[in-house]
Amino acid sequence: PAGDTVDLLGLFRVLWRRKLLVGSLVVLGTVGAYLYGKNLTPEYTAKSAVLIEPPKSQIIDVQAMMSGLTPDGATMATQIKLIQARTFVARVMDDLKLFDDPEFNAALRPEGGPSLRLSLSEPLRKLMTLVPNEWLITTGLASEPVAVLESEAPRLAREAAIDNFLKGIEVSNEGGTYLIGINYTAEEPEKAARIANRIAEIYVDDQLKTKLFATDRASVWLQERLDTLKEEVRSAEEAVERYRSQNNLLDSNNGMLLNDQELSDLNRELITAKADLAERQAKLSMVRGLRGRGQGLDAIGEVGN
Repeated sequence: PAGDTVDLLGLFRVLWRRKLLVGSLVVLGTVGAYLYGKNLTPEYTAKSAVLIEPPKSQIIDVQAMMSGLTPDGATMATQIKLIQARTFVARVMDDLKLFDDPEFNAALRPEGGPSLRLSLSEPLRKLMTLVPNEWLITTGLASEPVAVLESEAPRLAREAAIDNFLKGIEVSNEGGTYLIGINYTAEEPEKAARIANRIAEIYVDDQLKTKLFATDRASVWLQERLDTLKEEVRSAEEAVERYRSQNNLLDSNNGMLLNDQELSDLNRELITAKADLAERQAKLSMVRGLRGRGQGLDAIGEVGN
């Protein structure tokens, strides 16, 4: 029908008559976007990666001594949670002295009105300072200041700094592999890289300390077993001598025949005990040597038996 057509020429005439309004809106929108973008704080993301390599061999009863890392979902998720734990994060922040950084510690920032929850550019932020604080709190644009004890202020400031730090960290498993990716976002690229790398370094140091501790425990256990075996060998030798004395048996080296089956069994047990002792002594020597060179449990080889 003729009524469904659009008069493009008429529409153009309407817009032309309002060209000042249209032009003003375009200019204001462009200037506002430029000012917002110009005053927006840039953020940079740095990434580091940690390789989780499970031990290829185990010492003694690993279930009782330590747990090997495998790429299953539960293990990788556990490692990710450990990296994001507040105690671990606090150690990283202490190491890098980030509690003294205003980016994380709000107590070190310039004092002002209530804390705005909106990310505003500087011109709009100045405009918001003209609005009464009560109105901002009522509308939810700002949080109401909470009075705290002076003794609690340092602890609360520290916890708030940790919360701010956790907002910039992202830890994830790289597609089901042995890699854990650590991303950190900060206002400065050097700071982001320094934090991402330090998180990885401290995590690896913790894993190394755990392995060395497990190696020490295994060494102590082997030493205790060796002491027990030595006592068993001594008891077996004494039993052999007592048996010979009680039955008037002489050593075969003196030309006398030992025809008692029990004496043969005792000698066989003595030989087995001595061989077991020598084997465990060799294993203990290998463990001590690897520990002295600072190697991990995954390099021990056949000591896993």
